[in-house]
Amino acid sequence: MKKRGERSFDGKSRIIRDKEEEQIYLSLLNHHFEAVTAEEYPDAIMNIIFREAYENVLGPFFRKKRVSRRKALKIKEYILKKLRGKYGRWINLTNFKIKDVDRIIFMTNFNRVYNVKDHGKLYGSPSHTICGNIFYTTHSIERFEERVPPFLYDPVTEALRQCYKSAPTSADIMVGLVVKSNKEFGVWKDFKYLNLNVGALVLEDLGDLFIAKTFLTPNMLYEDMKWYRPVIKKDDTFYSFADLLKHESNRIEKPDFLIDRLAEYLDPETMQILQEENDFSETL
Repeated sequence: MKKRGERSFDGKSRIIRDKEEEQIYLSLLNHHFEAVTAEEYPDAIMNIIFREAYENVLGPFFRKKRVSRRKALKIKEYILKKLRGKYGRWINLTNFKIKDVDRIIFMTNFNRVYNVKDHGKLYGSPSHTICGNIFYTTHSIERFEERVPPFLYDPVTEALRQCYKSAPTSADIMVGLVVKSNKEFGVWKDFKYLNLNVGALVLEDLGDLFIAKTFLTPNMLYEDMKWYRPVIKKDDTFYSFADLLKHESNRIEKPDFLIDRLAEYLDPETMQILQEENDFSETL
């Protein structure tokens, strides 16, 4: 029973999401695997966590309509901790705003997380670009974290921080690198390789969707791979990686990686250290 003076938190949080698109991707995954969404009732679970956050941070007797920035940050941290504990450490909240004590608006990627038999969790992207039909395995994100020095993608990290108004996760950064990539791609057997400038994302081609299996640094790539560079005009738009593969492309001798361009400016000793620190050839 509610005590006298105690506030009832009946406000509804609003997740900015495309429910129809979520179901389309779930249907695509189920063409190839046994897949279910990580959370069957995302709106309901968010309202429960939202209410818990308010009660823990503001207390039951909070009477003001507005919430201070400091309190809002604590509410966000509480929600994020709950979500990551339940769905994994690459879950993020972006564009987080508390309009007043009863209204919270945000974006999150936890509604694009799927539990897939024999693959564990697959992380999708809400970005409507070539990321559209790419799903990232836990293994691919972990290899990216291990193999790429953060200073190589600092500009992307900072750009995402400004856009999201919060620190991006490794999964966010990988998606950002895909969006900002030069779109060069390689082909080797049944796999496609997307150049992210700091290395290559290895994609299993299933036709209507792609599974990111791992991430390789430039020195780990096969020498006999075929590489292509799309002919991109100003108004060209890609809504999926499949769109990119269908686009007009020219064969190139080798991909353009940032580490190769750095070699023109760094001394040989520094370049050798960078190469040695990122040589994980035995742990694909």
